[in-house]
Amino acid sequence: AAPAERLRAELQRAGQCRQAHVAVSAHEKETFWAVRKAAVPTLYKLKGRRKILALVEDAAVPVAHLVPYFEGIYAIFERIGVDFVIYGHIAKGLMHTRPLLDLKDPADIARLRPIADAVYELVDGLGGTVSGEHGDGRLRSAYIQRKYPLVYDLFVRTKQLLDPQGLFNPEIKTHHDPDQMTRHLRFGAVYRTTPIVKLRLNWNDGFAQEVEKCHGCSKCTTVTTATRMCPVYKFTRDEDAAPKAKANVLRALLSGAVEGQALYQEELRHVMAQCVNCGSCYVECPSAVNIPKMAMEAKAQFVRRFGATWPEQLTARVELAAKWTHPLAPLIAPALRLPKVRKLAARLTGQAPQREMVTFDRRPLYDRLPATLLGQGPRVLYFAGCYAGYIRPRLGEAAVAVLRQMGCAVDLPPQFCCGLPQLSKGLTNAARRAAQRNLDGWQTLLDQADHIAVTCSSCGYALMQDWSYLLPPATAAKVRAKTIHISHLIRQHTERLVFATLPVRLAYHQPCHLRLQPNSDSTLHLLKDIPGVHLHDLQSHCCGIAGSWGLLAKNYDLSKTIATPMIQALNDSGADYGITDCPTCQMQMAHLGCLPVRHPVEIVWDSLQAAP
Repeated sequence: AAPAERLRAELQRAGQCRQAHVAVSAHEKETFWAVRKAAVPTLYKLKGRRKILALVEDAAVPVAHLVPYFEGIYAIFERIGVDFVIYGHIAKGLMHTRPLLDLKDPADIARLRPIADAVYELVDGLGGTVSGEHGDGRLRSAYIQRKYPLVYDLFVRTKQLLDPQGLFNPEIKTHHDPDQMTRHLRFGAVYRTTPIVKLRLNWNDGFAQEVEKCHGCSKCTTVTTATRMCPVYKFTRDEDAAPKAKANVLRALLSGAVEGQALYQEELRHVMAQCVNCGSCYVECPSAVNIPKMAMEAKAQFVRRFGATWPEQLTARVELAAKWTHPLAPLIAPALRLPKVRKLAARLTGQAPQREMVTFDRRPLYDRLPATLLGQGPRVLYFAGCYAGYIRPRLGEAAVAVLRQMGCAVDLPPQFCCGLPQLSKGLTNAARRAAQRNLDGWQTLLDQADHIAVTCSSCGYALMQDWSYLLPPATAAKVRAKTIHISHLIRQHTERLVFATLPVRLAYHQPCHLRLQPNSDSTLHLLKDIPGVHLHDLQSHCCGIAGSWGLLAKNYDLSKTIATPMIQALNDSGADYGITDCPTCQMQMAHLGCLPVRHPVEIVWDSLQAAP
């Protein structure tokens, strides 16, 4: 640290910088890397038609030549009249320079080659390369022959020997075209869009504008389990499953490159069906492109014309099935455990026969508790969802008990499905009706309540995000502002609670939909606050069930494959219980794992009950 501090002091004394920071400790280094990693996502979100372009972003020069490189870059862009940003690895002489250009503007398109040529000449003259770490590709293949004139023919012949049919990266690796960087543009001077006549969701900033935000960076095709991104693509490597595939197809439809009728063809439906609405691509996309919402719109357009399949309709109406069948639960549940009955039920519903059929408790939560419970603390509208309402009402009772222990006044008004299962399958009218019926049931409680508390992370995501696709903006914003995951609400009022020591080992899986919400780490912190709890964060990716998607027989094998790394970590954790905030994640963990699985609020209630 001392040499770094001396260097910082010397730089400031010499007037070489306005500010200088030191990164020596692990925390300081992590902070610096966070700033660096945030640079590109922040730049991609710049407003306006001009976007940062990866045209000349990979140049590297000897460190001794960095000053003339910077001087040359500034001179080039000042002469051409284009704004730019620059960042990178200065200690290696590798700088990422990105001009801001509008690829629908003929004038900006005409600047592509002059910029690329000028930067190549500058970098080559300084003894550097325009391909420092990312390779040549379409953008820089035009300069390979200029860089290696004596051996370029050897490159071409080698490529022909290894690839006589020209199948691998045609027109890229050994293709000399001085205008290559101006071809195959995402937009181009003649690009135009034709709007879809009747959109099914709210698109306040425009459907085409959202589609066009995807710039093809391909971060959504990452296959490491260090990120969630798209679990379907990650485990199938099917290009149809890549989030960018949805944007590419829809952009082609809007621009007329593909006939509008293609929206209703099975091939397009297959592409959109690969989206399971986990939301990971949305939260991890550098440009925050809402691919899940696009897929919902495309599915809704298809359903409007052809309808939904029977399994899709059935799995989207859990709450309705619960209200019809819960009085018969003592008869239905034992019958479904019989192999022949279970097999027949699976065949009729499309559900995977390997899974236990979802059954409902005879006494739903709303028959167990009064509609209003008085208290002196915050007023909480508890949105129990289908799971805590009808499938495991004991979870709802535990949640209400904890809220009561905090002194909250709790309202349990008439409730309906959150609408997320319907939205995910393109049933937008049904989703909109569900949201509106909830609002009608709440009546004045939306204004009177301090919070809308949820125990289901997917219900929370629906209220915070998906309802904005269905409801008037002001109403959706009010619901979003008041919705809170119960773990975060409890943490805000832990001074009202007395936790007993609870000697228990827990292995926690964070659901995809919780990651998309504010204070997504609230459950981890809450469980760590309970004395005696030994908490193991599985730090896992998607569990693979994706709501009702993984319940269906056609998706079972892939669902199981996606879950494998998480289930292995769960089984190897040495924990007493698996823990998760999502009901269907809990089903998956219990089905494939070897541990009993509980909700975090149940652990909280255990500790509170044991307190003197």
